[in-house]
Amino acid sequence: MPWLDKPGATHLWAKIKTYVNSVIPKADYSKANYTSFSGSVVSDGTVTVTKKFGVCYLNGGITLTAAVSGWVTLLDSNAVPAPQNGEAIIMTLPSWKAPTTNPARLRIPAAGGLQITRGSANAFWINLAYPIA
Repeated sequence: MPWLDKPGATHLWAKIKTYVNSVIPKADYSKANYTSFSGSVVSDGTVTVTKKFGVCYLNGGITLTAAVSGWVTLLDSNAVPAPQNGEAIIMTLPSWKAPTTNPARLRIPAAGGLQITRGSANAFWINLAYPIA
Protein backbone atom coordinates (compact mmCIF):
# COMPACT_ATOMS: atom_id res chain seq x y z
CA MET A 1 0.00 0.00 0.00
CA PRO A 2 1.59 3.28 -1.10
CA TRP A 3 0.35 5.26 1.91
CA LEU A 4 2.43 3.03 4.21
CA ASP A 5 5.55 4.70 2.76
CA LYS A 6 4.61 8.05 4.35
CA PRO A 7 6.25 9.05 7.66
CA GLY A 8 4.24 7.79 10.65
CA ALA A 9 1.99 5.58 8.51
CA THR A 10 3.29 2.29 9.91
CA HIS A 11 2.68 3.60 13.43
CA LEU A 12 -0.87 4.53 12.43
CA TRP A 13 -1.39 1.09 10.83
CA ALA A 14 -0.21 -0.59 14.05
CA LYS A 15 -2.71 1.49 16.06
CA ILE A 16 -5.53 0.55 13.65
CA LYS A 17 -4.70 -3.18 13.94
CA THR A 18 -4.57 -2.92 17.75
CA TYR A 19 -7.97 -1.21 17.82
CA VAL A 20 -9.60 -3.68 15.42
CA ASN A 21 -8.22 -6.66 17.35
CA SER A 22 -9.59 -5.25 20.62
CA VAL A 23 -13.08 -4.58 19.21
CA ILE A 24 -13.65 -7.74 17.17
CA PRO A 25 -14.46 -10.66 19.46
CA LYS A 26 -12.08 -13.57 19.42
CA ALA A 27 -13.52 -16.58 17.64
CA ASP A 28 -14.83 -19.38 19.79
CA TYR A 29 -13.56 -22.28 17.72
CA SER A 30 -13.41 -26.00 18.30
CA LYS A 31 -13.26 -29.00 16.02
CA ALA A 32 -13.53 -32.69 16.91
CA ASN A 33 -13.70 -35.85 14.82
CA TYR A 34 -15.80 -38.73 16.12
CA THR A 35 -15.33 -42.30 14.92
CA SER A 36 -16.86 -44.08 17.90
CA PHE A 37 -20.63 -43.88 18.39
CA SER A 38 -22.96 -45.12 21.11
CA GLY A 39 -26.04 -47.20 20.32
CA SER A 40 -24.28 -50.06 18.48
CA VAL A 41 -25.94 -49.15 15.17
CA VAL A 42 -22.97 -47.63 13.29
CA SER A 43 -20.40 -49.99 11.76
CA ASP A 44 -18.14 -47.35 10.21
CA GLY A 45 -17.82 -43.62 9.73
CA THR A 46 -16.59 -40.28 10.95
CA VAL A 47 -18.51 -37.18 11.97
CA THR A 48 -16.69 -33.88 12.35
CA VAL A 49 -18.26 -31.38 14.74
CA THR A 50 -17.01 -27.83 14.28
CA LYS A 51 -18.20 -24.95 16.46
CA LYS A 52 -17.32 -21.46 15.25
CA PHE A 53 -18.90 -18.00 15.56
CA GLY A 54 -22.10 -19.34 17.12
CA VAL A 55 -22.67 -22.02 14.49
CA CYS A 56 -22.28 -25.79 14.77
CA TYR A 57 -21.30 -27.66 11.62
CA LEU A 58 -21.77 -31.44 11.37
CA ASN A 59 -20.06 -33.11 8.42
CA GLY A 60 -19.24 -36.71 7.66
CA GLY A 61 -20.59 -40.07 6.77
CA ILE A 62 -21.73 -43.12 8.71
CA THR A 63 -22.66 -46.67 7.76
CA LEU A 64 -25.53 -48.26 9.66
CA THR A 65 -25.50 -51.95 10.54
CA ALA A 66 -29.24 -52.26 9.81
CA ALA A 67 -32.47 -50.28 10.07
CA VAL A 68 -32.76 -48.45 13.39
CA SER A 69 -35.90 -48.78 15.48
CA GLY A 70 -36.73 -45.67 17.50
CA TRP A 71 -34.38 -42.75 18.11
CA VAL A 72 -30.88 -43.98 19.03
CA THR A 73 -28.29 -41.58 20.45
CA LEU A 74 -24.97 -41.60 18.55
CA LEU A 75 -23.28 -38.65 20.29
CA ASP A 76 -24.29 -36.85 23.49
CA SER A 77 -24.78 -33.12 24.11
CA ASN A 78 -21.14 -32.73 25.17
CA ALA A 79 -20.17 -33.46 21.55
CA VAL A 80 -23.12 -31.88 19.72
CA PRO A 81 -24.54 -28.71 21.31
CA ALA A 82 -28.19 -27.74 21.57
CA PRO A 83 -29.77 -25.54 18.88
CA GLN A 84 -29.95 -21.87 19.89
CA ASN A 85 -33.73 -21.66 19.55
CA GLY A 86 -34.35 -24.63 21.86
CA GLU A 87 -36.16 -26.59 19.14
CA ALA A 88 -35.17 -30.02 17.84
CA ILE A 89 -33.77 -30.26 14.31
CA ILE A 90 -34.84 -33.25 12.19
CA MET A 91 -33.57 -34.01 8.70
CA THR A 92 -33.48 -36.85 6.19
CA LEU A 93 -30.02 -38.19 5.36
CA PRO A 94 -29.06 -38.95 1.77
CA SER A 95 -27.67 -42.44 1.17
CA TRP A 96 -24.77 -42.85 -1.21
CA LYS A 97 -23.74 -46.50 -1.17
CA ALA A 98 -26.96 -48.06 -2.45
CA PRO A 99 -30.56 -46.95 -3.10
CA THR A 100 -32.87 -47.23 -0.12
CA THR A 101 -36.62 -47.06 0.38
CA ASN A 102 -36.16 -46.43 4.11
CA PRO A 103 -34.15 -43.21 4.44
CA ALA A 104 -32.40 -42.49 7.74
CA ARG A 105 -33.61 -39.57 9.84
CA LEU A 106 -31.22 -37.49 11.91
CA ARG A 107 -32.21 -35.44 14.96
CA ILE A 108 -30.48 -32.87 17.10
CA PRO A 109 -32.69 -32.86 20.23
CA ALA A 110 -33.57 -29.54 21.86
CA ALA A 111 -31.07 -30.37 24.62
CA GLY A 112 -28.30 -31.32 22.16
CA GLY A 113 -26.80 -34.62 21.03
CA LEU A 114 -27.04 -36.56 17.78
CA GLN A 115 -29.71 -39.22 17.21
CA ILE A 116 -30.73 -41.42 14.30
CA THR A 117 -33.71 -43.59 13.36
CA ARG A 118 -34.89 -45.70 10.39
CA GLY A 119 -32.40 -46.20 7.54
CA SER A 120 -30.87 -49.49 6.44
CA ALA A 121 -27.48 -51.20 6.23
CA ASN A 122 -26.23 -48.39 4.07
CA ALA A 123 -23.90 -45.38 4.11
CA PHE A 124 -25.38 -41.94 4.81
CA TRP A 125 -24.02 -38.40 4.47
CA ILE A 126 -24.34 -35.88 7.29
CA ASN A 127 -24.04 -32.23 6.34
CA LEU A 128 -25.77 -29.78 8.65
CA ALA A 129 -25.18 -26.30 10.08
CA TYR A 130 -27.29 -24.63 12.76
CA PRO A 131 -26.99 -21.72 15.23
CA ILE A 132 -25.91 -22.43 18.80
CA ALA A 133 -25.81 -20.27 21.91
